[in-house]
Formats: sequence, structure tokens, C-alpha cells
Amino acid sequence: MSINNLKPGSRATVFGFNQGSCTYKQKLMSMGLVPGAEFIISKLSPVNDMVEIFINGFSLILRRSEAEILKIDKVCM
Repeated sequence: MSINNLKPGSRATVFGFNQGSCTYKQKLMSMGLVPGAEFIISKLSPVNDMVEIFINGFSLILRRSEAEILKIDKVCM
């Protein structure tokens, strides 16, 4: 599933990474986006270029194109 398919308030779990820059993967992992981590989509920018997620007690803002590196599963409530 893609992060672009989620709406604010949606919960998801990271289960891996798509192909991409190894350096960027390491950066995401250092911010807590590791396999098994659960996060919530907090906000979407008005022009849909940025996505804010809430993970491990803090907010993280990513470009949607960069967030596509994440392989995620939506968590049903």
C-alpha cells in the first residue's frame, strides 16, 4: 500500500522499504520508521506535496514522493 492512499487519522505500520537511496532509508530508520513501527497520518498539505505523520511521540513531515519509499500496511481500527 502507498502512503498516498491514506487520509488524515489513518494508522499504518511500516513493513519494509521499496528500492531507493540507501542513505535516505537510513535517515528514515533513524527517525523511527523501522519495520514494525506504527504511525498516524496527522495532516496533508493543501497542495498534497507534504504529509505529516505522528510516530514515537513526535511529528515528522515528509515529501510524498520521498515517503513512497515506505512499504506500509493500513491498520484497521
